Amino acid sequence: MKTTFITLLLVYLPIVSTASREPHRSRPSSHHHRRTRNFHADPYTPSTPSLYSRDSFGDQPRPLHRRSELGAAIAKIYTAVTDEVFDYVIAGGRTAGLALAGRLSEDPDVTVAVIEAGHSGYNSDSELLVPSNAYFKSSVGSDLDWQYETALQSKLQDESGNARTASWPRGKVLGGSSAINGLYYVAASKREHQVWGRLSGDVATWGWHSFRDAMKTSTDFSPNQIKELDSSIKNQTKYVGDNGPVGVTYPGVSYQPVADWVPTLAALGIDHAESPYNGDNQGAFIATSTINPKTWERSFSRNAYIDPIVNKRKNLVVLPNQTVTRIIWDTELNEDRKLRALGVEFAANSAASRVHVTARREVILSAGAIGSPQILQLSGVGCKELLEKNNVTLVKELPGVGQNLQDHLAGSVTYTPADGLVLPSATNLTRKASFVDSSVAYITLKKMYGTNETANFIARAKKLSVDYIKSATDVPAAVRRGWAKQYKYLLEDLLVLTSKNGFTGSAKGAIEMLLGISTGSSITVEAALQAPFSRGWVEISSDNAFDKPIINPNYLQHQSDVELMRSGFQIARKIGQTAPLSSLVKAEAAPGAEVDSDEEWDNTCSMLDEGDGGVVDEELRVYGTSNVRVVDASVVPISLSSHLMSATFAIAETAAELIKSCLYDVVDECDWDGEGEDEEVSANADGAEEEDCEDEE
Repeated sequence: MKTTFITLLLVYLPIVSTASREPHRSRPSSHHHRRTRNFHADPYTPSTPSLYSRDSFGDQPRPLHRRSELGAAIAKIYTAVTDEVFDYVIAGGRTAGLALAGRLSEDPDVTVAVIEAGHSGYNSDSELLVPSNAYFKSSVGSDLDWQYETALQSKLQDESGNARTASWPRGKVLGGSSAINGLYYVAASKREHQVWGRLSGDVATWGWHSFRDAMKTSTDFSPNQIKELDSSIKNQTKYVGDNGPVGVTYPGVSYQPVADWVPTLAALGIDHAESPYNGDNQGAFIATSTINPKTWERSFSRNAYIDPIVNKRKNLVVLPNQTVTRIIWDTELNEDRKLRALGVEFAANSAASRVHVTARREVILSAGAIGSPQILQLSGVGCKELLEKNNVTLVKELPGVGQNLQDHLAGSVTYTPADGLVLPSATNLTRKASFVDSSVAYITLKKMYGTNETANFIARAKKLSVDYIKSATDVPAAVRRGWAKQYKYLLEDLLVLTSKNGFTGSAKGAIEMLLGISTGSSITVEAALQAPFSRGWVEISSDNAFDKPIINPNYLQHQSDVELMRSGFQIARKIGQTAPLSSLVKAEAAPGAEVDSDEEWDNTCSMLDEGDGGVVDEELRVYGTSNVRVVDASVVPISLSSHLMSATFAIAETAAELIKSCLYDVVDECDWDGEGEDEEVSANADGAEEEDCEDEE
């Protein structure tokens, strides 16, 4: 669908000038001042309410802030500031987007708008806020879920042996998946973050120490209150924050299988991970969850970062039920020959009028690993052939957009509980109980295979990876170069550690084991890939933002993933056969478990060099642009052994510091009064050779 420009009634915000303030701010540059709270804002007085758009089919302007459009619960937030010009426009009010909005709006001299496709969620709080409802009254499959499905996966088969799809639930609500997920708050290992820093070229910002600080900034930790779990939990107070917005604690009630988890894994030679939040998560432990122990409610992005300030900050606008359809670009490149975003276009649905909003400083994409690459592609940033096929004008050739997709494929072995064993159910839980599954273990290759077979696995994986890269002739050459670097780190610096004496250990769990007792009628042990070798992609299916993109994770296309999943199932069976947990189960009820997504996908806007298929630089800016960033889990360059919520909050905290440290020009004028097609602008306008998205012969 081709969209046309809509004339705006522009109302400019007057800049407050002082003798000490320079009349012109420099553009964002690589000269940043990290970890600072010094704001470089241009204060201004908001104008009177006046956000309008002209209907595509008539000349009558309509007010955007009508209650019927915004929803009763959120209208009060929006009408606090009603102007079409903001300093920062955030596309996506999900896990990272709302956290970032909360931090940026701490400066009263800047304005922030968040535009979210999902519902506000306030009418569903009675369900969302009860942690155990993640299992017994789940929002998955409801209108609070995007209900994505993958393309057919040849290695995933239905009962008839035919290729099948996999369901990919994702939160379509303010707070995103932090509002509907299983609440696990788990950190990755120290060395994984060091590798992230090396891949990004900025260890100081994305390495372990800075990232741990960002995680601490986001959290408010409360110690365990269940005596039966004391032996399985060590005090983590010094490793987790105590004054952040997101409540983090242990479940308010426990059951015998949870208490038996760490001892059972110990009997199998899997050590107790005593410091999982200090960069050492290999082994078994009881995980924290995003729960506020003062209320025993789910703590998520909306009620942690936004609800406490919603009626206090007039510089923050949150707009649900509106989908960002594309970025609007300046028709001229800046002095560095980079694209500059003027703002975004959005609409309530496919048939609704398109509305434009101006970003004086930055447009920030926080729509997740599926939504962010989709917006970039719809905005003309991505693979040339893909955009041409979907009638989208190319403005920046960036073949890595939507590529490098990785997911934690998972499957479980199910056991029938022993007679008389009490398990959680919908009828024996209260809000105060706040039960959630929390038993976790990260198993390294050496624990899985032993030293000799680990060496054999690494040797096989290296050869298989070379063959995998060579066979992916339909994948852009730059992206495949990035794969090669990722595999090198994975096979030489993460899955194994080496010295002159050979293998000395591992810095990354290859498989995650999770104990599930939340069905009330069974006990499951799940195995989930933490080091996936297969690489997939997300691509737009048309030029209409309301058409779901094509999602292809390419599950199990790399044979090393098959080996790891097979070993994971073997461990799952051993756990069920090992005391003390074995005394709580009668028999395996579901052998040959079916595999599916563990809902931990990332990497589609990877923080890698542009020549390696990267999409954003170390400051989260999209390559070839001066003022567009991506702030969500899509920027993670290589899959982490953890649940992504902790990293996503930390990405938002880090992004807030990076953004606050920048100096900016403002958008002084814009020319959105044209009709019909947009005036074309290309970041490749200087005649530089564009990299073909096909294989380099």
